Amino acid sequence: MTDSLLGLYEKFSANSSVKLSYSQFCRLRPPYVKKPVVSGRDTCACQRCENFKMIVLACHKAEIIYEKNARELVNSRCCSEKTEACLGRECDDCSHKGIAYKLFNPQDEMEYYQWKREKVPVKSNPKKMLEKVHSVPLL
Repeated sequence: MTDSLLGLYEKFSANSSVKLSYSQFCRLRPPYVKKPVVSGRDTCACQRCENFKMIVLACHKAEIIYEKNARELVNSRCCSEKTEACLGRECDDCSHKGIAYKLFNPQDEMEYYQWKREKVPVKSNPKKMLEKVHSVPLL
């Protein structure tokens, strides 16, 4: 099982008539369901990956693509999200797959967020510059 406890709780709540709080759901976790460990995480939160996730989310909200998030988009185009050949578009089975999208007017503006880096002066020493990352809306 690779889902988080929160993800499992959401699935449980959606498919069960039993009402439980999230904390109660966690307390009732069977002993064979292991808690996640840091070494088992296979995620990235770099600027490039996060910007890609925000563009995918904006395209879904604008009803341009069917996939709700970046993982769904990757899974719809690749045999395996764990294989470098698939992710690098070098796989014979899935390299031909494109992104399925709905008809849209390319003249329409779409707002999405993007992480940007900017250099700002340090208050205590104006000669020093500090790099700051923040999210900004783009059209």
